[in-house]
Amino acid sequence: MKRTVLLVAVLLAGCSSRPRAPALDNESVYQNSQEGFRFVVPQGWAQSVKANLPPGPLKDEKLLVRYIGHSDTAQGTLEVAGVDLPESTNLAEYLAGPSHSTKSWKSAGGPEPAANSSATRFLFRGDGMMKEVVAFRRGERVYLFYSLYAAKDAKTREALRQAIDSIIWDK
Repeated sequence: MKRTVLLVAVLLAGCSSRPRAPALDNESVYQNSQEGFRFVVPQGWAQSVKANLPPGPLKDEKLLVRYIGHSDTAQGTLEVAGVDLPESTNLAEYLAGPSHSTKSWKSAGGPEPAANSSATRFLFRGDGMMKEVVAFRRGERVYLFYSLYAAKDAKTREALRQAIDSIIWDK
């Protein structure tokens, strides 16, 4: 009898209704069927975060995926986040705020059309780093593709731009 109770307790403890993050993978194409897009991952980059957006409105940015890559001299990061923002939001001001361990970013270019003109690219400089953000608006939802790299690292910048240019929307 004690063994049966113990077995039932162990089985119930293993059952959880809490959400779980999807398993990390290092496929050459990132595909998110829930949000309806995919892109080619820079060659040799590793996925370090993968999540699904929760249902309902997103008041704050929620990270979907993060990739980290290394060039000969520096490291780069590609992140994709989603957030709901009214059409009236000034994206340049929103994106210049504190993020990625930098208190404020200075505009270094943009806004300009990106990814076959279906998005807008913003470029910022801060603490020897560059932050390029390509924003895709789908109604209230804005998908932000963050590219972070050393200011002098043209190789990583090019790899990140190729990934952004490869984005295909299914919806």
